[in-house]
Amino acid sequence: MSATLIVDILVIFTILEAAGLLLWRRLKGTGPKLKTLLTMLAPGLFVMLAMRALAYEQSWLWIITWTNFALIAHLIDLRRRWHEP
Repeated sequence: MSATLIVDILVIFTILEAAGLLLWRRLKGTGPKLKTLLTMLAPGLFVMLAMRALAYEQSWLWIITWTNFALIAHLIDLRRRWHEP
């Protein structure tokens, strides 16, 4: 199995996880809100996209871009968690 296929599968599973958690919240009324879910999952997704760009041997600019997005998303998530009661 190729590295790109593995990363693609991980991205799909992460999207399915988000959809499942949002569906759970809608049906049961518990679980993370959309904003919380996005800030929680975005850093990992951006890292996976950086790995995908690396596996596809894309320009280093794409790898740096996805990595910077991951850092920004991580800092946003950290700030949100820091200020949670």
